[in-house]
Amino acid sequence: MKKKDSRLTRLGVSGYNKPKRTPGHPKKSHVVVAKVGDKVKTIRFGQQGVSGAGKNPQSAKDKARRKSFKARHRKNIAKGKMSAAYWANKVKWMWLILMLSFPFVTFSQAFLHDDDFEKKTAQGIVVVEFYASWNDANAVQVKKLMNCKKYRVSMDTDMSLLTKYEVMAVPTVVLYQNGKEITRWIPNIMMKLDGKLSEIQEYIDELIGDKF
Repeated sequence: MKKKDSRLTRLGVSGYNKPKRTPGHPKKSHVVVAKVGDKVKTIRFGQQGVSGAGKNPQSAKDKARRKSFKARHRKNIAKGKMSAAYWANKVKWMWLILMLSFPFVTFSQAFLHDDDFEKKTAQGIVVVEFYASWNDANAVQVKKLMNCKKYRVSMDTDMSLLTKYEVMAVPTVVLYQNGKEITRWIPNIMMKLDGKLSEIQEYIDELIGDKF
């Protein structure tokens, strides 16, 4: 059995040529383990805190930025997957479009019930917090997450859903993509979530990166 490349595990990427956002890196906004044939290379790219103009820029300013970037880096972009410019052109400049494609990013989470749970989690990236009013002090601020739909299931009114989805304690946060559970975070002995929002956001960003 072929051993998994340690770089994939260390950087937390889902596979070769699967870019991932790196909000904690001091300089670069993304990382990818690029592979072409037998050649493998770790590439960090994109200036931290600077968004691209999108794949289809609309304003004159963004069109000029896009044109300028392509003109300055045309030769390096043409080198393909082993070039940082290639990935910046492919990913960084698409990020604004991805952000705009999720108009719900600023919404607070609504409550799900037995009659609409499957429908609301069937499409896209969805984060569900299984919640109880008696533990409100440890409620998870999932409304701060970006690029996903966010909902709550209340233990007070929909205990049947906790039983159905084998949620043993609250708060529990479950990440879904197109109706399939990707991963979940459960509470520790102090009834606080054993995980950080930044970790959940990284999973979301990785799912978005897998689309490229």
